[in-house]
Amino acid sequence: MTQRRVLWPILKWVLTLAILAGVGWQLIKILQAPELGEGERSGMAILWQYIRSTRPGWLIASAAFYLLGLGFPALFWARLQRHLGQELPNVVSVCRAYYVSHLGKYLPGKAWSLAMRALLIGGSRRQKAVAGMAAFYEVLTTMTGGVLFAAVLFALLIPTRGELPNWTTIKDLLTFRLGDGESVDGTALVVISLLLALPVGLPLLPPIFNRIVMRTTSPFRQADAPPLPRVRTLFLLEGLVLSCGTWLLLGASMTAVFHAVLPQPPEWTPSLYGRHTAYFAVGYVASFLIFVVPGSIGVREYFLTLFLVPEIVESTGLDRAEARVAVVVSVVILRLVWTLAELLIAGVLYWLPRRT
Repeated sequence: MTQRRVLWPILKWVLTLAILAGVGWQLIKILQAPELGEGERSGMAILWQYIRSTRPGWLIASAAFYLLGLGFPALFWARLQRHLGQELPNVVSVCRAYYVSHLGKYLPGKAWSLAMRALLIGGSRRQKAVAGMAAFYEVLTTMTGGVLFAAVLFALLIPTRGELPNWTTIKDLLTFRLGDGESVDGTALVVISLLLALPVGLPLLPPIFNRIVMRTTSPFRQADAPPLPRVRTLFLLEGLVLSCGTWLLLGASMTAVFHAVLPQPPEWTPSLYGRHTAYFAVGYVASFLIFVVPGSIGVREYFLTLFLVPEIVESTGLDRAEARVAVVVSVVILRLVWTLAELLIAGVLYWLPRRT
């Protein structure tokens, strides 16, 4: 116990420094984005030109939408632990564990965020195990809900040319070979969304998830330890419904950045907002599935640029080259806004008094 008390503060400082280094690395990579330009028109110069003309009120709104959007998965994570019989501390402690743990995604691999969330919630070893299990289930549920919601929005809002989805187009899209600015048929987008739902959605099915948990934890449980609680179908349905609120607010965050950046932003309509939300959900989940990239940097930007350039050309009248620069800049600024918002909320919540 004494050794743990000595090592834990050191580990916290090492982890904090690693996170800050990861955030700094990501910011440098963002600011050096080659898509923005090279030579005299470097990415930094173009980005700074756009930043100077942004509307700060919309950037603040984007950050607020993002942080509010994260509240829905935080709520599901807390409710899922309650469903599993877990006693939780107060709301501030739950929010602290959830929002601070998001900084773990800036480290290589996706598991750091989940491990941090389980550690920050505190409690006994079993309580941390249930919190970690619920965190894993929440993340997969939020991602699955996003692509399923996107499939519905694509079916309702994206026109189809009446052609069956072309497997070559889908393969080129998922392997980053689809040409810049090519529009994708609505039916193909629905199929792509459903394909993305498979790897994140199948493990969520209670018979599969409960068996995975039992097999992966049994070597580490003591012989007389009770089994971990089981997930039910009703919990999954609740998470899928709550995830819709997440993606609507994240879509609003992206739309707010377009209003901040574009000289003449497109007029807000429910249809446009729905398409932006669907595009963003697919891009986000696709980037989530690339496990080895810290913060999924570059992957999300690729998908959003690919999907949104034709959208911006049609809705603003910009030519394709101008629209591409505007979209890339908007996506870069969106990530900057989100990173700063995460650092701010994590810093505020981490230093709040901790009451049980």
